[in-house]
Amino acid sequence: MAAEIKPVDLNELEISQLMSFLHALEDPISRNGRLGVPDRVPSELPLDPISDPS
Repeated sequence: MAAEIKPVDLNELEISQLMSFLHALEDPISRNGRLGVPDRVPSELPLDPISDPS
């Protein structure tokens, strides 16, 4: 059974505000890693080696 939703009419300001909100959710820095790989974790469990993505 298909989900049916009612269309919503948005004016230009509402579309602009919605797009601004969606862009605020993006984090392009996260693609390369902001903090890097930790040396250790609180549990002291060993970390798997990770290759450099660059």
